[in-house]
Amino acid sequence: MSDINLLNIYTIGMAFTLLIIVLFPARLPAHGIIGKKFKNFSNKKLIVCLFILFWGLISALRNVSVGTDTFHYTEIFSRIASTAWGDLKADVEFSKFPLYIIYNKIISIFFTDPNAVTFFNSAIFIVGVTLFLYHNSKNLGISVFLFLSLHYYFLSLNIARASLAIMITLWAYHFAKRNKLIRALVLNICAIFVHKTAALGLVVFFIVLFCNNSKRVIVFAIFCTIGIIFFKQIIIFAVELFPQYKDYVYTDDSFSIFNNSSDGKRKYIALFLLAVLLFCWFYPKAKNIKVKKDKEYWIFVALAIISIELMIIQNKNEIMARLELFFTYYFMVSIPYFIEKNLPKKLKSVIYLLTIFVLMVPFCLKLGDYLPYTTIFAGVK
Repeated sequence: MSDINLLNIYTIGMAFTLLIIVLFPARLPAHGIIGKKFKNFSNKKLIVCLFILFWGLISALRNVSVGTDTFHYTEIFSRIASTAWGDLKADVEFSKFPLYIIYNKIISIFFTDPNAVTFFNSAIFIVGVTLFLYHNSKNLGISVFLFLSLHYYFLSLNIARASLAIMITLWAYHFAKRNKLIRALVLNICAIFVHKTAALGLVVFFIVLFCNNSKRVIVFAIFCTIGIIFFKQIIIFAVELFPQYKDYVYTDDSFSIFNNSSDGKRKYIALFLLAVLLFCWFYPKAKNIKVKKDKEYWIFVALAIISIELMIIQNKNEIMARLELFFTYYFMVSIPYFIEKNLPKKLKSVIYLLTIFVLMVPFCLKLGDYLPYTTIFAGVK
């Protein structure tokens, strides 16, 4: 590993993140740590503020050279900024992502610099995901670590529009789980208008409604496994409905579903996460510990099944690696959920430390794809 990968803004940032989640445990009140004067300012709120401030600015202030698609999104913004409101429907990409086009146009009312869209894409995504974790995680510190170590944060530097759509589907899940179904469905439709692949969020919506006990999860797992095995055929059928995405099927480039362009190494991450989950699931039974298996328990089991099967069965395909993000993002909340719910206190610490140690390896290995890091101020006199 080169020196630039050993010490850079991302590894420094990860060290800073690990430090704050150790100093300010998200399961404890903050008073006594940052002073009685701020006793109503919890550790969770402190972690959220520091995480958004640090990682949000790194992403929002990056140069167009950081992230393979960053320059492309600034081009879209510049084109939309110079297009009249009445002509937006005629834009070549309006039919593919109308809400994202309108969103770009709104930004251009206030800012004309192309870097503005990078700033807003990043800020909205980071704030949206972090606040989702704040409201849904049983251990916020571990969740933000997983956000980084599983590279969801870094993938957003490349696939900003898809990441925004995924973030919106997370909030659709947030409301669906709380039986606010209309709000959840509206958000999922909005996500589809940002990126068509967000239609996969409707699968999560179905899981929330259907998978509320073990028998239903078993039925879901059977159909899920069949669906994943024949996923390519399903995608081909979907392209018939959305012909604008035919290039993802009928070409030979790296983003064709027939091109095994991925290194497939994410299957090893899947196997490790599966091992952690299996341990959490079977440890209480081995120790005769009763665990209350509520609706959320079975939802997370179903999401884990579909995520792990996608990561293993379709591990060689780059398109599948992006589509599975609509399910694997929930590892950020499901892993802490099962550890906190199923394991005793001392064992929790061991599993958390093991998880951090193991996932630091892929975290470091893939950073080269986002280096060297430069800001929008690079070259400005």
